[in-house]
Amino acid sequence: MTYQSISINHGDDNPTRSIQAPSSRRHRFIAIFAAGSLLYITSDWLRLRLFSGSSSNLKSSSIKDTSTENPNRIFHDIIPGHQIEDVSISEVPIPTGVNLGSWLSLEDWFYVGENGAVEVASPDDALAASCLPPLHLDASTGPRWNSETDLLEGLANHYDDQINKQYINRTQYFGLGPYGKAIKTIHAFRSNYLDFDTDFSTMASLGIKYVRVPVSWCWTDSHPEEMITVIKPEGDDDNVKVTTEFMSDKDVKEKLTCEDPFYPGVRWPAIPRSFVKQFLRACAKHGIKATLDIHTYPGGTSIGTFSGVWPRYSRFWTHGDVPATDNGEKDVGRDILRNMIMWLENLSKEDPLAFTGLRALSPMNEPAHLAGLYNGPKPIKLDKDTFLPPLPPEMASDYLNELNIAKSVPSTATQVPDGNHLRVLMWLRDAVTEFRESKLPSLGIQLHVNVHESLLPTPLLPKYKDKLKEELDYALYPGALAIFGAWWRATTSPDERTSWAVLDIHHYHAWGDACSGAVEGPPTGRYKCSDEEARNKVLSKCSEWATIYRQTLEKECEPGILLASAEFSASTHHSVRHACNDIATLRTTYEMQLQAAKYAGVELFWWSYQMPYGGAFRNAWSLKHLLYLLGVLPRPDVSNFHCGDHIPPSGEPLDASI
Repeated sequence: MTYQSISINHGDDNPTRSIQAPSSRRHRFIAIFAAGSLLYITSDWLRLRLFSGSSSNLKSSSIKDTSTENPNRIFHDIIPGHQIEDVSISEVPIPTGVNLGSWLSLEDWFYVGENGAVEVASPDDALAASCLPPLHLDASTGPRWNSETDLLEGLANHYDDQINKQYINRTQYFGLGPYGKAIKTIHAFRSNYLDFDTDFSTMASLGIKYVRVPVSWCWTDSHPEEMITVIKPEGDDDNVKVTTEFMSDKDVKEKLTCEDPFYPGVRWPAIPRSFVKQFLRACAKHGIKATLDIHTYPGGTSIGTFSGVWPRYSRFWTHGDVPATDNGEKDVGRDILRNMIMWLENLSKEDPLAFTGLRALSPMNEPAHLAGLYNGPKPIKLDKDTFLPPLPPEMASDYLNELNIAKSVPSTATQVPDGNHLRVLMWLRDAVTEFRESKLPSLGIQLHVNVHESLLPTPLLPKYKDKLKEELDYALYPGALAIFGAWWRATTSPDERTSWAVLDIHHYHAWGDACSGAVEGPPTGRYKCSDEEARNKVLSKCSEWATIYRQTLEKECEPGILLASAEFSASTHHSVRHACNDIATLRTTYEMQLQAAKYAGVELFWWSYQMPYGGAFRNAWSLKHLLYLLGVLPRPDVSNFHCGDHIPPSGEPLDASI
């Protein structure tokens, strides 16, 4: 219901008549009017309380807001054109898992600001991200950026220009250098993005049990706080001068960044291990378990801004995966994973509380995502060479025999085909072996192994003559799932698949023609957002993917295996300008996916918990913002800082890192 002014119809158009009425009549009218107004206000207040009381696991009460905002304004900034009646007061289901995306592994589209949202997957030449609050707000405080390494380099160049303009003497006694200031800016963001106590308390109250945390490969035993040392001479003399010593840029690079081995001179901002311990202890305090997802590797394992090196092309598989070149190069990727496993093993003894907050390790996110588009028959992608080369022929043949010629494989089972994808599957096989041989399974830690259907070229997928056209028409084609099931069967044992080995396949409606929705309808989307009948038919059918996922994997393996889809959202189109943003569609796609996954026994993780600087992306991608729109949470997903639209006043200091 929209809020409108209230007028009283007296039933008389004569403007003089009421003025001439007796005094007693006037008094009675005033009393009736006052009573009616009080009744209206009371009923409206009760109506709002009923709406604010709808929630998920909270039954009759919503999460209370401790801010000074009016707690009844639960639909503040509601999508134009949609009424409060669009949201029923029935319970809203909540996923048990959520991602803490673009925090310890950055993605540009989370930082486009109020007016910058366009594409989830930014095109090659688009500089979408315009901030990294609180210290980098706009062009006056730093660059626009593509990826994490691009941001670090851009910030360092920005501060270098400022230092040169201000004629600051770069010594250890006159402030941090460009890279020191850049690391300070990035750490200020990391340490302020989440309020561990408040956010984890909210998650626990909602019924969220698990968080998946994308992290980069670059970790350090140092901490940004070590960049500044206050030196006070001994003695009680108050007049003794206190000096401050600043870490040199040379030491900052050595201790707080990692040089990419496949891109000389390109540096990654390191994640302090002590900071991760602090995070895990906070998880344990609130009864939440975390999955550490190694989202990025040196050189980038995929193409896109989420690779960490974009706009540079992916080099992980061509330069660093032994035997990619097989010339004695160091096997960087496997070493990184091995070191991570060893660190987690030691954590169980050195910091038992932090280890209590750990649930699982994910060895690689969406490995070689989109490689299938490059490795298919021509004329697919002629502009660039593939970033995923094939295994050497003899090695590929041996690995295929290992996968397909096993005593326990029935003759009717799917066979893993030859192709460039074998390189990724072999790497993941080795990751499973490394984990299996560690202490982590016996300590109750799981391994969540993620694969993506775009790894496989379409011509390689099995053909299903018995499948109905309608099933294939709604992205329910099980070909890629069957190949992954065959690989999973050969890589893990039945006992492992029901205890610590979890297969994870991400699934979104926002890409592809089969399940997408658009404000203008076909051909941009499969359905028009406002066409309720078409929308519900498409979403109901497309949500069956979780059941197809379960059925296909169990056919290749056995019943009861552990399955997850660690990324999903309510987005109906990858372009936010075309995507459905009305509450009815958002709620429908959200709830249908949750219900279907629950029925199929597939664990879901929403992408992502929050994105306060994501502008128009928030409605379908931020769980906090969506739950606000649905009346579960009392506040929208917003920040104290704006992104990309800060107007520096005259005299504002240049150096935002101070």
